[in-house]
Amino acid sequence: MKNIWLVLFLRTVIYSLVLLGILEVIEYDSTVGEVGTRFGESSFTEIAQEVFLLLGAIACYFVAWRSKAYRALLISMATFMLVSFVREFNNYMKTHWFDGAWQIIVYSILIPYFIYAFKHWRGIKSDLEKLSSSFSFGVLFCAVLIVFLFSRIYGLHGIWQNLLGENYIRDIKNVSEEGIELLGYALLFLGSLEVCLNSFLAKKA
Repeated sequence: MKNIWLVLFLRTVIYSLVLLGILEVIEYDSTVGEVGTRFGESSFTEIAQEVFLLLGAIACYFVAWRSKAYRALLISMATFMLVSFVREFNNYMKTHWFDGAWQIIVYSILIPYFIYAFKHWRGIKSDLEKLSSSFSFGVLFCAVLIVFLFSRIYGLHGIWQNLLGENYIRDIKNVSEEGIELLGYALLFLGSLEVCLNSFLAKKA
């Protein structure tokens, strides 16, 4: 029972610190640059999104390499986050490299993964079944819905133009959309760490 309360306390502290960090990043970006140009691709908000994705992918690949428990799922999660990380640089690659550069990188990641997934689909299915009712899976599931569904709908121009009318300022829409997206990526990172922890605990069991 004491361990349960300790874990709850540690989760509360860690998650709260991450959320406070997100607020600090958004507050800083709100003061940088001219009105109408804030929260662009070079903003700290965007950089923080990319950092969460990259760290999450690295953590999952590392744990999958060190532990067999949930390995198939960890590799799937790492691949998903790595592809999302590359996708964040689509405009940069189009401008500084060539059009379609990010797609080539994504395909070079996905093709080997699809081969792996085809060979290990039973392992992926088994891992999902084991974790489907766990806290870590709940965090991951919410994160995916926030990033790839809610933030996209929430950031539609029509909603904000109807709300603000003649007072519409793109920065207001951007801070809302990017802030929610950053929250989703942070939860995705934290959820991936939860799965990594489950893997190590299962290894010791």
